[in-house]
Amino acid sequence: MSRVIVKNLPNGMKEERFRSMFAAFGTVTDCSLKFTKDGKFRKFGFVGFKSEEEANSALQHFHKSFVDTSRVTVEMCKAFGDPTKAKAWSKHTQSSGQDKAPASADTDKNKKNKKEKKELNSTLDNLEEDQGFKEFLSVHQNRSQAPTWANDTLQQTTPDSERTKTQGKKKPASDDYLNFDSDQSEDEGEEYVEDEGTTKGALESGLSDMDYLRSKVAQTDETMEQGEEKDDGEGGDDEDEDRGAVQQHADSAYESGDRDNSSKTKTSASSEDKKQRKAKKTAKQEMEPTTEFTVKLRGAPFNVKEQQIKEFMTPLKPAAIRIGKNESGNRTGYVYVDLRSEEEVGKALKKNKDYIGGRYIEVFCVDANRGKGQRDIKEKEIDRNFTRQLKEDEEEEDVAESGRLFIRNLPYTCTEEEIKELFSKHGPLSEVLFPIDNLTKKPKGFAFITYMIPENAVTALAKLDGHIFQGRMIHLLPSTVKKEKAESSDAGGPGSSSYKRQKDAKNKASSSSSHNWNSLFLGTSAVADAIAEKYNTTKSQVLDHESKGSVAVRMALGETQIVQETRQFLLDNGVSLDSFSQAAAERSTTVILVKNLPAGVVVSELEELFSPHGSLGRVLLPPSGLTAIIEFLEPPEAKRAFTRLAYSKFHHVPLYLEWAPVGVFVAAKLEPVLDKEEAVKEEKEEEEDEDEEEESAPGSTLFIKNLNFSTTEETLQETFSKCGKITSCTISKKKDKTGKLLSMGYGFVQYQMAEAAQKALRQLQHCTVDDHQLELKISERATRTTEVSRKKKQVDKKQTGSKILVRNVPFQASVREIRELFCTFGELKTVRLPKKAAGSGKHRGFGFIDFLTKQDAKRAFAALCHSTHLYGRRLVLEWADAEETVETLRRKTAEHFHAEIRTAVLDKQSGQLSVLEGFREDFVAWANFTDDIAKSGWSFLEVTTSNKYNDSIQAYAAGAVEAAVTSQLIYKHWMNTLMGYCGPFTSQTGYCARLKAFITANLQWAQDQIEKQPNSPYWYQVRLALLQLKGLEDSYNDELSFPVGPLSFNPFGFLLFQLGGDLEDLESALNKSSQTRPLGSGSCSALIKLLPNNKELLVSHDTWNTYQSMLRIMKKYIFAFSVSPLANDLLPGGTQAFSSYPGSIFSGDDFYILSSGLVTLETTIGNSNPALWKFVQPIGTIMEWLRNIVANRLAATGKEWAEIFSKYNSGTYNNQWMIVDYNHFTPGLPDMKEDLFVVLEQIPGFIVYTDKTQELLEKGYWASYNIPYYEEIFNASGCNELVEKFGPWFSLDQNPRAQLFRRNQTDVTDVDSMVRLMRYNNFKEDPLSKCEGCDPPANGENAISARSDLNPANGTYPFGALRQRQHGGTDMKLTSYEMFREYGMVAASGPTWDQVPPFQWSTSPYKDLMHMGHPDTWAFKPIQVTWT
Repeated sequence: MSRVIVKNLPNGMKEERFRSMFAAFGTVTDCSLKFTKDGKFRKFGFVGFKSEEEANSALQHFHKSFVDTSRVTVEMCKAFGDPTKAKAWSKHTQSSGQDKAPASADTDKNKKNKKEKKELNSTLDNLEEDQGFKEFLSVHQNRSQAPTWANDTLQQTTPDSERTKTQGKKKPASDDYLNFDSDQSEDEGEEYVEDEGTTKGALESGLSDMDYLRSKVAQTDETMEQGEEKDDGEGGDDEDEDRGAVQQHADSAYESGDRDNSSKTKTSASSEDKKQRKAKKTAKQEMEPTTEFTVKLRGAPFNVKEQQIKEFMTPLKPAAIRIGKNESGNRTGYVYVDLRSEEEVGKALKKNKDYIGGRYIEVFCVDANRGKGQRDIKEKEIDRNFTRQLKEDEEEEDVAESGRLFIRNLPYTCTEEEIKELFSKHGPLSEVLFPIDNLTKKPKGFAFITYMIPENAVTALAKLDGHIFQGRMIHLLPSTVKKEKAESSDAGGPGSSSYKRQKDAKNKASSSSSHNWNSLFLGTSAVADAIAEKYNTTKSQVLDHESKGSVAVRMALGETQIVQETRQFLLDNGVSLDSFSQAAAERSTTVILVKNLPAGVVVSELEELFSPHGSLGRVLLPPSGLTAIIEFLEPPEAKRAFTRLAYSKFHHVPLYLEWAPVGVFVAAKLEPVLDKEEAVKEEKEEEEDEDEEEESAPGSTLFIKNLNFSTTEETLQETFSKCGKITSCTISKKKDKTGKLLSMGYGFVQYQMAEAAQKALRQLQHCTVDDHQLELKISERATRTTEVSRKKKQVDKKQTGSKILVRNVPFQASVREIRELFCTFGELKTVRLPKKAAGSGKHRGFGFIDFLTKQDAKRAFAALCHSTHLYGRRLVLEWADAEETVETLRRKTAEHFHAEIRTAVLDKQSGQLSVLEGFREDFVAWANFTDDIAKSGWSFLEVTTSNKYNDSIQAYAAGAVEAAVTSQLIYKHWMNTLMGYCGPFTSQTGYCARLKAFITANLQWAQDQIEKQPNSPYWYQVRLALLQLKGLEDSYNDELSFPVGPLSFNPFGFLLFQLGGDLEDLESALNKSSQTRPLGSGSCSALIKLLPNNKELLVSHDTWNTYQSMLRIMKKYIFAFSVSPLANDLLPGGTQAFSSYPGSIFSGDDFYILSSGLVTLETTIGNSNPALWKFVQPIGTIMEWLRNIVANRLAATGKEWAEIFSKYNSGTYNNQWMIVDYNHFTPGLPDMKEDLFVVLEQIPGFIVYTDKTQELLEKGYWASYNIPYYEEIFNASGCNELVEKFGPWFSLDQNPRAQLFRRNQTDVTDVDSMVRLMRYNNFKEDPLSKCEGCDPPANGENAISARSDLNPANGTYPFGALRQRQHGGTDMKLTSYEMFREYGMVAASGPTWDQVPPFQWSTSPYKDLMHMGHPDTWAFKPIQVTWT
């Protein structure tokens, strides 16, 4: 410990002398002497040192030594709460919860004490009546007390003894036997002064021996407690120290010195008492307030003068000033100031925590309606309990949630680093706030810390509260926050700014992030103002869109010019621009970048804005005045300014603040003045050598300190060049007030090789240069810079040609505007913006700019690479490889993720298509595939085709490359799901024959239509889909050959993968004896959720399937197909992202995100009416899987999709389809009317679809759960008969999932809560999951995501869907307005395990079923799906 207690100090000890005694042994962080509440010295004190070694040194020196005539003892203090700390007993010591015995023990002890007291009193009363005892006492009385005459006893003794008895009963705590505190009686307060005098008079006039004995009885705990209730202990400035220090010792050495004074006080003469009472009365009158408005100052120096108080209260003029004194006449540190009004009291309270003579002053309002003594007692109780008073608008934070702590009573000598070191032992810190005083620049003695993990804050609070830190006992409390004000009732109404307020608060909270904006950000409006001022024109003319050229390009070029001027200004003022390009550079704690300044700002305005928050160093404002650098001298002041001014309004715009990187300021290096020829020659040499420059080797730079201020760089270079070739030698410098550069006493020497730096470190360490001994070490800054420089920067890549790759191009920018922007810097060869393979014709957000010469390209790159914005988006420039294309970029990304890549190429001579490993630029189609099933439950496939070839070749090649990369998964999936279906050993020969005939006839009819209508968009897309399937099958069978004439398929080959959903209904229509789908079997759950105020539209889907089908592929097709042979337009839905299976060219779930802006999904509703199977015919129909593909490709709206899908209804795979058109959704827009949402339902012979946008807007959600919505479909499909037979389980409103969706959808507020809902299955606890007629009643099928495998095998169930089976929710997909534009989604694979155990093959009843390629345990978390 670094804190000591010094006991048995002499009476005359003063704090100055006490401090000076110990100051010789180290830095004293705390020094205090302890007094009673009335100012009586208690003969002990505390000293805190900065380190434990200093405390030990002082202890060894002073322990058992003499100070004056007193032998002092010095001991180490113990931390508050230390279990080895002895129990305190002094009445001045605060009670501690840990010292108190249990309540029952106290009660027993009190009863025992009362009993003993009663017995003692009874014995004394008996003796009082005993005549023999009375005679004994009378013989042994003092002569002065013995009566001369026999009747004197009746006249004198009795009244005195009676009065004494009465007083003894009245105030037992006034007796002071066995209490060594001399001032016990004085501690009772002024109101008891007269009673004390009476008691002392009775003692003086004489007591009977009986009464004397009774007065000497030791007080019991009960009476002691009564006395101590009046004596509250100490207040004052030392509350923090007394809390632990006084309690930690039970030694009475520092108390016993008052024993003699105590006896003297009790035997003093009555005349002196009268004088004292008179003096007290006069003092009391002097302390009476003169007005009703009084404030109390606490902590004033003991030698404070009235004039100092008047200066402290300026500009207020006090009516009276009363300096508090105790009964001994010593000052207490309290000052009472009488003011004239409540308003003046309010102003006085604002002076709280100001200083008088270096002392920290607290200001309190004194309640005029209560006595001073009561107020003091109340304040001391607050101090004693060491709690804080919260303001009305404040509340304590929950440390377990906030992770934030308030620390007080810190040493004034400690630093922020030392606090971090102490508290980081319990966990990583996210923030440390260490306030300093504005005037003295010294710490205020408190701090706030925030832990990254709140649990660490709880641990720190428990372990460090009361911990002795550098000689002071620190106290930890939960931090406080302002209470949240309730929003007004119309907060969300029209014109409300609540959203804006929330957004501002969110921006302010995230303002401390390292990279909120780029470092040279300029506001568009300010750029326009600056351009107008520079060219002496108006802002309206600058922004005139009717004038020649693009306004966006004009603004971009203006911004570029301002940025170049700003960069040059910063370089001239010693700012290191390289520090801004380090993505992960450490941030400064004193330098702030101020961005988004309005035009016309001057330095004085910035100084006026920032200086109230602290002392400023450098303030740099470039000529344009749009970005500034502000340097503070103290980090806490910089942090305070940052917090208060980030996003605050300055003039008419918000300020954007960012912490500058460390090392933003560098010493300017003086360059020799060159003549023109030499300058041109040097510039040419620099250009030639630029490509040959290499990064400095790690460890090749030396940091040199203790340089003589007169040492020059030439001298330094001469000294260090002996050890190797030097690439640079700099001495850090700064400008003085006159602008002259002065050495800062340190510098850097960079060698070409690290070995040379090591040699210099060995040979030149402590060498003398200009009479100064140098200290050398390897530069950490250089090492860190080297590490960071390995990270990607815009300018890292060397120029290899004249072509520039431009990323982040705004989608509204045209080729003409890009050309206009770049042609300013030289003549262009080509400008190319690759387009999306979709009907919109928009580019992909990046482009290639090829200049005629390398010099022009370099000039453009240098000007535009720093901070040029076009339509608000910052252009990101890189040097392009000579042959870098869109596909090579995608290929590199795929290779980075270790994807398997295959490319289909066409041999130009033979015309044969072949699939090769890796990527080829001349691809017809290429695929990259990543199998991540073991880690995430998903594999990922992207297939891209090239529009350089005709659509038929593209389609066939697309199938071929997919089979090439997924062939292993195709085999496993076939073995798991379709092995034996209508195979050679099937028992269903009749059904299989009928199925084969049906498929063959249906395919023949479709091909007939293709031949009859070759230019029809519908039949053209049917043909392309069949060609893709043919390529898949041929490639898998290693029989790749583009088909000529009609297509032929094995009916029981790859077609079965596509017919999975159709087969369920074909089995019923073709009278299969044992059908795959049991009655009531659910197949998918879906939810479309509109968040409040239309802020987001979430679309989600759960697939329900057999567990053997869980080999999954997330696919993305990018097909450059035309709409028809006669049209050049690309397909609206040519790019698709969807969840799928090996061997399938469509989803099957179904869940699609389309480039047309549509998201399509379905749940199966089936058909329970046998009469409708007559509509299932091979002629005149197209199977559902194929109609689905065609509609997804051709449709641009929801209604178009429904119209296309409705053609050639097969009556198989009967579903409820939901089509969401994100083109008609704008977040936050309330007036959507229609076209956003279409619902279609199909059964054999019937299709119904309508726009359901209004219902979605009114209800806020649409749930789909395998029950028809439209009444005609519900009745025609036989659902009404099922309701009559089995009850509400088959009804639209009372189905278990209907009720679960209706109840739980209100909890959805964001993506995460939507995911939780779609994975919900708490069937054992949720009453809505029970089913009538089931035993047991709880059923795993009755959930949003089913787990039928958890139903007992021996249960009883009314129909097949509710029994135990290897079936349930096997995935979850979710997209949103924010995600769908990038074809992104959140996806989870495998049965739900949120509220139920994960599915595990090895422990399930189905472990013997085929599940090749499956992980054993399916416990995968949701993932974010993004594409390369």
